[in-house]
Amino acid sequence: MTLWVAGSNARGQLGTGDEEDSHGLKQVLFDLKGDQRAEPPGIVLEIACGSNHTLALIHAMPQLTVSLWGTGDGSRGQLGLSVSGSSLNVFKRLNLGEALGSHELTMIQASWESSFVVIRSENGDRILSFGSNEFGLLGTGESSLLHGIQDVKIVHLFSNESDAIRVTRLKVGPRNAFAVLRHQTIVGQRDMLVGWGAGRHGQLQMRELNDTTLRGPRQVALPMRVMTWTHPTEVLDLSVGSQHALVLTSDNKIHQLGSNAKHQLPGDLSLGDVCIQRVLCSWNNSFILIQPSPNVWSILSFGEGTYGQLGRDRDISNHSVVLPSLFEVHNVVCGSEHVLVVGKSVSGFV
Repeated sequence: MTLWVAGSNARGQLGTGDEEDSHGLKQVLFDLKGDQRAEPPGIVLEIACGSNHTLALIHAMPQLTVSLWGTGDGSRGQLGLSVSGSSLNVFKRLNLGEALGSHELTMIQASWESSFVVIRSENGDRILSFGSNEFGLLGTGESSLLHGIQDVKIVHLFSNESDAIRVTRLKVGPRNAFAVLRHQTIVGQRDMLVGWGAGRHGQLQMRELNDTTLRGPRQVALPMRVMTWTHPTEVLDLSVGSQHALVLTSDNKIHQLGSNAKHQLPGDLSLGDVCIQRVLCSWNNSFILIQPSPNVWSILSFGEGTYGQLGRDRDISNHSVVLPSLFEVHNVVCGSEHVLVVGKSVSGFV
């Protein structure tokens, strides 16, 4: 396996061994005890990109261990303990100190200048945060500057602190974060959506269809309950933009949070029985991947279109992105103001 990167590299976030912007694809380098190699030290499970830093979750072979690697800006502590106050231009294994213990790393996320990891043990999951605490984004209940590895506080949300809590999803945007917490109740397992960080535009509140304005507190440093489902409902997808978020649940519903200033929310979208596969957010856009029939895929886009990120003419009323015919969508990925779609046509991958 080899990782290829392109784009801005002002603080070494591409991990190519320099700090020069790359206008074409280049190979990532990994520091293995002073020896820089293009091959990662295992299977790359997940990659998370912040403003000027990048995280990678790697499953090492044959040790069968999962470790956290990073590159780029570490000036706010977003690259853990060993890189605090400096930066890297190649991927190095990051030090989480005693906070990791014997737990297993399962998820990673990166916001503008903060990082998050989910660690798991038989007693439940924990969310660790490190880096900038602007808008209370580290989720500790404190809004002041914090150093080192922190625990996102979630125990206060449950009446029985001994219950094992599983983090099934974690998504962060530039200034706020959401987690789906699965917990045991007297009627079975239920999902709870919690959020923290910036909230002035209602990012931490479910939006009703007839709401024209939505306001909330400037910041929420202690994670709060956003929604709990009283019937068996699983959160299938979750995505966070700059000032909005979308949640897809197993009953084929899309729940909408935050600002609609750029018309980025789908609103009263009527899809009937059409299966919704994914929901995605860029900074000021929303994208919905649907499958109208077994061999037909479509993407609906909403919001700002100044840079062509809608993938269609802004005057098209049905919101459908123009895709090649006979195109099967395999994945959709959003940047701040651009979108990548990976799929398969009759001629192969495009």
